[in-house]
Amino acid sequence: MKWKERVGLAMAVSVVLLTSVLVLDIRYASSGGRAEQTDAGFILPALRHGTARQKEGKQFQRQFLDKQPAVKEPIPENPVIPSQTVNNVELELGVVASNATLNDDDPAAQHSNNEQGSKVDVVRDLLKGKRSQSNNDESYKNAEDNGDLDHLKSQFKDLMKYISPAELSRPVRGNLRELDVTVQRLRNVSLSDDATSWEKFHVSISKEELYHEDDPMIDELLQDMATLEFYNISQKEGGTQLKLVIEFAPGGMAMLKPMRFPREQETLPNHFYFTDYERHNAEIAAFHLDRIMGFRRAPPVVGRLVNMTTELYALATGELLRTFFISPAQNLCFHGKCSYYCDTGHAICGHPDQMEASLAAFLPDKEFVPRKTWRHPWRRSYHKRKKAQWEEDDQYCDQVRQLPPYNEGRRLVDLIDLAIFDFLAGNMDRHHYETLSLFGNQTFPIHLDQGRAFGRPKHDEMSILAPLYQCCLVRRTTLATLLRFHHGPFRLSTLMRKSLARDPLDPILAAGHFVAMDRRVAITLRVIRHCLSRNEADQVIVGLADWKDKISQTGTLEPHALHVIVQIGETKMKRQYQDVRNGSTRDPRYRKGYERPRNVLSLHDIEEFNGNFPEFTRPKNVGSFSLDVHRNYQNDYSELRYLSMPPETSNSGSCKVRFDLRKGVSSVIEKDGESIRQKMLDDLLTWILQERKAEHPSIVDCNHPLKPLLVEFVCYRGLLTMLLSTPYESQENWTILATRFQNSIYFWQLKDNRRNEYNSNPKQQEMSIWGFKFEQYLCASSPEASPNPEEQLNTNAEFCCVLKARIGGHPLLYGAEVDAVTKESQPPFTDLRNFVELKTNRHISNERQHVSFKRFKSMKWWAQSFIVGIPKIVVGYRDDDGVVSRLETMDVDHLRKQSNDWWKSNICMNFCLQFLKFVKECIPKESNPNAHFIFEFDAMSRVITFRNEAGEAGNRNLLPSWYIQSMENPV
Repeated sequence: MKWKERVGLAMAVSVVLLTSVLVLDIRYASSGGRAEQTDAGFILPALRHGTARQKEGKQFQRQFLDKQPAVKEPIPENPVIPSQTVNNVELELGVVASNATLNDDDPAAQHSNNEQGSKVDVVRDLLKGKRSQSNNDESYKNAEDNGDLDHLKSQFKDLMKYISPAELSRPVRGNLRELDVTVQRLRNVSLSDDATSWEKFHVSISKEELYHEDDPMIDELLQDMATLEFYNISQKEGGTQLKLVIEFAPGGMAMLKPMRFPREQETLPNHFYFTDYERHNAEIAAFHLDRIMGFRRAPPVVGRLVNMTTELYALATGELLRTFFISPAQNLCFHGKCSYYCDTGHAICGHPDQMEASLAAFLPDKEFVPRKTWRHPWRRSYHKRKKAQWEEDDQYCDQVRQLPPYNEGRRLVDLIDLAIFDFLAGNMDRHHYETLSLFGNQTFPIHLDQGRAFGRPKHDEMSILAPLYQCCLVRRTTLATLLRFHHGPFRLSTLMRKSLARDPLDPILAAGHFVAMDRRVAITLRVIRHCLSRNEADQVIVGLADWKDKISQTGTLEPHALHVIVQIGETKMKRQYQDVRNGSTRDPRYRKGYERPRNVLSLHDIEEFNGNFPEFTRPKNVGSFSLDVHRNYQNDYSELRYLSMPPETSNSGSCKVRFDLRKGVSSVIEKDGESIRQKMLDDLLTWILQERKAEHPSIVDCNHPLKPLLVEFVCYRGLLTMLLSTPYESQENWTILATRFQNSIYFWQLKDNRRNEYNSNPKQQEMSIWGFKFEQYLCASSPEASPNPEEQLNTNAEFCCVLKARIGGHPLLYGAEVDAVTKESQPPFTDLRNFVELKTNRHISNERQHVSFKRFKSMKWWAQSFIVGIPKIVVGYRDDDGVVSRLETMDVDHLRKQSNDWWKSNICMNFCLQFLKFVKECIPKESNPNAHFIFEFDAMSRVITFRNEAGEAGNRNLLPSWYIQSMENPV
């Protein structure tokens, strides 16, 4: 055989052997490191590196990931049966995982134990030789017998000694020494009076953070990005996925990431982290998470509903313009040019041309503020089979500590902050980071590019925390923040929901991600606890010594804080909360068994109201009155209107129409808001005196000489609607004025000045009139007449019915404006089923709008109709120009049922009942009828406070003197 033939044969044999090794490697890896007994002797020596590759992630999954009872995992065909039952001690050590047991027969476990510094080694030593030490920790005494551990119930009282109790109730502030070292100061620039929000943002960047905690400029910047007109667009060069650079008319710029799929769609289980799509909502949520954690290192991001026709297609040029097309579903689509997902099969489409997107504010130009890009030390391999060094070396952090800039200063602990931030968001895609060179090396890393976060809410990727568990280093302020999220008055999920509710695209995240964030907070705290069990606290917690020195110098933790004792498990822990004005506290999480102060009603946990639907009697119409075009009281039906649906209306109550709601808007006579505020309850009180004189048996006690009222509460329907919506209210505060007279309490809602400023916008004022114009198209002055939308619209006129109902044994009397009655009904309209509510709503064209409707508007529509007993709502669907093109009749009860995933009617009613009881407890029975009692709801703190303070109602009392004098004298 010639030498050439021999070489060729040798190469062929080598290729066959290499292929065989690769196949066996894949088979071995897919089996989880368990080789079949028949060929174990051959596979294990050759492929031991396959076990080492996967070792790190599995070890920490065993140690810190517990089974999640709420998540149903698929049952494998050949389940692995543990060699022994997992007990509570193992739960405390955190070794229970749904797919991992510490079995001595497991080859992967045997190999791990032979390596020095193995995490499984530590756990085994604790299990076999140090079980008695774990009994001293009472944190998990109540763990379930089946081995499942609920992270949300975990207690970390052993970590509480490293923070001030008051840090549980308020955002934790780090020791930011160089906040005054800003771009403006170093560059010696000044802003003009007409500076844009981008310019204000750029010059205010400091050495410690991108923006200050209380800087209103950020909200201004978010508003500008969400509303300003696009001036120019271009495609960002580089990157694997499509991004657009947006230029605004004032001169600012933002990075646009489009929506690719619904929020509920998760990362496919067979996709690697580096092939996952980027999500627009992940960028939005990550910005809010960074802000809530107190880092403020992520550039501002806001959501926006983009019109692809007028804002993208009209401005696109060149190669980008040529990628636009109309899909078979008649939607406008485009795909741009990029490395991976920029082709017709991965096109981005509107509905039909409306598209959600995130807009991230650009940082200062690099020529003005230079930036430096750093390779992340814990960068992944971005390869299907290869692993990075840190994934195979438990001692990797020792090498990192020897390299600049990680060998001194803040950089290493900053990256650990970033790892915790990424873990809470589920972001594995962190290969580089940037810093601002203007501030040198002792500055923060910028939190950029979180598009692949929030992809798998049911999976907790422990390897993201590698910098934390390999270095065992964490800031004390970061630890305090995590404990505040876990033990404080608001969990991280609650804070995120409130913060994200401000975004124009809310809801931003699917519900599972909020649960995941709370779970991951507990997991991170368990990792920190594990580090503290192996090292001295001063070696793990950065800033602990300075904090102790501060405590020793001041001699106290919080001299002006209010101490509250809270029962947790079998121990008592002292918490501190900040005082608020007049001595009432804002955020206590009161538990059963402790007396709630009389001046506070908490809504921290609305599940407290998730009981049976309270007793509620069907409302009874006991009278009515009219207010004419000058808002003068009329004891008649003169302003009653009759519903007149178009002739083509179907039996289901729907039809196509064309109602122009902007017609005649310029000549409309609007309600006099100041007159309404001054009159308050006067019209309803006039009706009461009228019925008292007539000795109405349902209203007054005819056997009593003074004929007092037979009701406990008197108000208008709008206030009751507001109360029913309060458990789910996260944006608007409210203030109620109350007074007690004889045996009744009278309510009046004081208007919010911020809401008035919002309605002062010309566009909002016009839209507020559209509802009245819609009524003019469908309502007639008599059963025989037809609607006349041509006549001048006067919004002062209204017809009001007075109803009596009973909730939880408390009788209520309230007035309610009625839009219309059916033509078949006759006075005195005792059958409330003849009443009809009229509403307008923007056309629902995508899933986000549908969810938003069910989550917010449907609840208020239901509350407003249910409290009066109205069974039907006629809805006119309009466009942005105020043209109604379709009518639909909604069933009020069906409205409740279809929105049950977002709000619950029993919670609404139970809270309303609890509030009425709270009011009765607060207001003295023998109080002066001229005394004012104020009830205030703060949507952010979720607390209702009470105080007795005069002068809040304006220039007059809630109850006028003529009413008091009449009620105090016999009829």
